[in-house]
Amino acid sequence: CYDPNAPPMTVISPPTRAPIELSGGNNGGTELEACTGECDRDSDCVAGLKCFQRSNGEPIPGCTGAGSGGDWDYCYDPNAP
Repeated sequence: CYDPNAPPMTVISPPTRAPIELSGGNNGGTELEACTGECDRDSDCVAGLKCFQRSNGEPIPGCTGAGSGGDWDYCYDPNAP
C-alpha cells in the first residue's frame, strides 16, 4: 500500500572492510593478526582467524599484496567478503 505522506526509506548497506596489506616476518609467531604471516596452523592466529596455506603465492582472501614469499602462509578472516 502506498502512502504519499510517509517519510522516504533509507537503505543501509552492510559495512565493507578494506583489504589489508600482507606483512610477514613473524616466522613461528602466535597471536598473528589478519594478513600477517608466517603461520603454520589456525592456532597461530588470533581467535576467529584461520591460517591460509599456500604453495605458489595464491592470493589470501581479504588481503592485498604479494606477501613475503610464495609459500608463506598467512592468517585471514574466513568471513571476510
